[in-house]
Amino acid sequence: MEVETLQLLRQVLLPEERLRQLLRVQKAGRSQKTDIVVGQASDIVTLDPAGQQDTTSGVLMKHAYSTLLDVDNEGKVVPDLAESYEMKSDTEYVFKLREDACFWDGTPVTAQDVKFSLDRAKGMPKTKSNTSKIEEVTVNGDHEVTIKLTEPYAAFKTIVTQHNLSILSEKAVTEAGDSYGDVDNLLGSGPFKVTEWVPNDHYTLVRNDNYWGRCRSQPLLPVV
Repeated sequence: MEVETLQLLRQVLLPEERLRQLLRVQKAGRSQKTDIVVGQASDIVTLDPAGQQDTTSGVLMKHAYSTLLDVDNEGKVVPDLAESYEMKSDTEYVFKLREDACFWDGTPVTAQDVKFSLDRAKGMPKTKSNTSKIEEVTVNGDHEVTIKLTEPYAAFKTIVTQHNLSILSEKAVTEAGDSYGDVDNLLGSGPFKVTEWVPNDHYTLVRNDNYWGRCRSQPLLPVV
């Protein structure tokens, strides 16, 4: 469990020894305090993944949202929302989604959400470069999606790990419209939920009990 917690906290860009100190302090005083407070050099710019491409905002996105694939601590591309993928050709990828993946409110993450998120990103200024080689996204079923590229692109597997290509809830974004990105209309599928953001001051993340990933049963870190 400590290893899993360390993997999560490493995304906050703190030195590993400092993370271990935080864990030791937390374990020693767990009966009194279970929150962790982390300082950052700058504030986030938005709560909408597709509206940013800076490192500070990206840290929050990695906690609150999920991507098709991810990069592990050794720099390897690994499954995230997509439990597997297959290259049908040099320009065609088929992703099979985890059937247990869900958003904070318990609704499932579907292939339609993937299509919606990538199609939306193609029209957003901060994500146009990452989606420039995506020609078409096709829904094959509830948990399978095909992404067709305009040309062979070796970096594509790494591109879909980027935090500004996080998968959103089509329903939540559609209902919120242009206001999506406010704390009260966010809906991610990451290990933490955003419950507060006071610009140029702080934001609060609370553990997502519906998280489907490796830290699903993690008893540590209820609040960051």
